[in-house]
Amino acid sequence: MEGAAGCAEGNHQQEFNEAAIKQRADVAQLNGKLKDELVKNGIVFSSPNPAPFRAVLQKGGYYAEWKKNFGDEAWGLLEKYSGKLA
Repeated sequence: MEGAAGCAEGNHQQEFNEAAIKQRADVAQLNGKLKDELVKNGIVFSSPNPAPFRAVLQKGGYYAEWKKNFGDEAWGLLEKYSGKLA
């Protein structure tokens, strides 16, 4: 019976992951609609260049310290989406 329980647990995990992905897509869509509505009402969104800020953090050793704390695997996942940090 242990095998069946493990299988059921695996199915629940997969369903949970799929639901989380759908929820993120819903939130992203709602955020986009909200931003469009706010822009229509005069709100201005700025998109600053992150490079100078990142350069200061890198020079000060911030990224190197957190890479050491998180480890190579987690840091690699972060940099997969953020680009090279340290």
